[in-house]
Order: sequence, then structure tokens, then C-alpha cells
Amino acid sequence: MQPVARRRLPFAFWLDGALLVALLMLLSPRLTGLPVHEWLGISFCVPVLIHLLLSWRWIAAALRSLPSRDARGRANALINTTLFVLTVTEIVSGVVISRVALPLIGLHVIEDRSWRALHNQALNFTKLAVALHIAMNWRWIASALARRSASVSNRVRTVAWIPAVRRSALILVAASLVGLAAFALLGRPSVTREYHQNEIARFTPEAGHGLVQFGGQTMLVALAAYAAKRWLRVRL
Repeated sequence: MQPVARRRLPFAFWLDGALLVALLMLLSPRLTGLPVHEWLGISFCVPVLIHLLLSWRWIAAALRSLPSRDARGRANALINTTLFVLTVTEIVSGVVISRVALPLIGLHVIEDRSWRALHNQALNFTKLAVALHIAMNWRWIASALARRSASVSNRVRTVAWIPAVRRSALILVAASLVGLAAFALLGRPSVTREYHQNEIARFTPEAGHGLVQFGGQTMLVALAAYAAKRWLRVRL
């Protein structure tokens, strides 16, 4: 591992760990309740952006060498691209059907059944993509765990702001294209497809059911990652 990568590793490890915990919380609305679920989903954009910026060298190298990469490298690139598309789809569809966050700032939304179906169905594929992502990067995770005692503050390199802004803009453009594709597929939310169930009441936080849901989702992702690593031999 190169010196710069070693310096960035502890921060990236804790960031990715926080992303995984946040994702598991998002998968457990009965634990958080709908208001926290929505605000957490919106704020999820920030650590995802930082994660992509930290991984930018790998992303650029993978795209440049994609035609010449081996099957495992191409599979990794495909999994990461799929995970990005699914994450953006989840965030965009969640905003479109928002019951709390957008109305709070004065924006009226229609809880469209088609957009809700997209949000729920994409979620299942997101869990699978996350599990495959973990399996593919297991050696990196194990290496980071071996260095977990390192001081983060001494190992985060200075941010090059101009490249970071440029790269953030490119990520935003890519995310916008995914969002536009979703709108092209489903169209604007329509009152003829309005979903009338009270989602706020449905996801009233309950410690017992919430913890069961959180534990179940955690186990599901862990088992899928283990299966991919152990039996499908998916690893770097």
C-alpha cells in the first residue's frame, strides 16, 4: 500500500463504518421512525460524497483501464457502479415521496405509489450490492481493522480543494442523470397514483420491533457478504 493510502486508511475506515451503520439505520424505520428516517436519508448524501472523493483515484484508474481489466476487476467496477445508481435512486425516490422533510420546509409532495414501489424495490437490490461491495473489499477492511488504533487526526491528508470541487461537480452530474432517468421512467408524481396509508403512524418508533428489524437487516447483509466471500469467492 502506498504511503498516502496508508495515511488515508484510518479515516476512510471509520467513514465507511459510519456509512454502513447509517445504512442499517435506514433499513430499520421501525427503530428510527419516519422523521429520522427521512432526515438521515437526506444527510446520507454527505458521507457518500466524501467516500467517493476519497476513492476517486481508484474510480479514475478503474474507468481508464476497464477494457483491459480482468473479470474480477470488471465485476468490482460493475458492483460499485450499480451501488452508486441504487443509492441515488433510493435518495431521489425517498425525497419524492417525503412525508416529513419536504413538507416541513413548505414543499407539497404527492406520495406516489409508483415512486414508493421504486423506493422499496430498489432497497432489496441495494442490500445485495452492499453485501457484494463488502465481500469484494474484504482484504481492505481486514487491513484497516489491523490498523484501527492509528490516530485519524494525524493521517488525513490535506484536501486539494479545486480538484475536490471539480470531482464533486462530476459526481453531482452523474447523480442528476440517474435522477432524470428515474423521472423519465416514472414521470412526475400523480394524484391518480397517490398512496393514502399514514406512513408516519405506520413507522412509529418501537424499541422492540425496531431492534428486531435492525438485527434482521444487519444479519441479512452480513450473511449475503459472507456467502459471496465464502462460496462465490468474490474478493480482491
